[in-house]
Amino acid sequence: MSREEILSRLTGVIQEIICDDSVEITEESSLVDELGLDSLEAMELMMEVENEFDVTIPESEIGNFSKVKDFIDYLEQNHVGE
Repeated sequence: MSREEILSRLTGVIQEIICDDSVEITEESSLVDELGLDSLEAMELMMEVENEFDVTIPESEIGNFSKVKDFIDYLEQNHVGE
């Protein structure tokens, strides 16, 4: 799966959580500052990413995700979609 495909699928997941499909989401988008996720929505995002990409994100990794690109990097490193 390409980086662009991951971003596209991830964008859909994020837009569902924030209930706004008009927000521009890029790899550099900050989950809290730009997209406005609170801690509950951030946990929901983790669970939805795990479901969407059939991957398990260890709790020890959760603090490493502050931008959309952090998810993309993690998913690429864990060979999602190969």
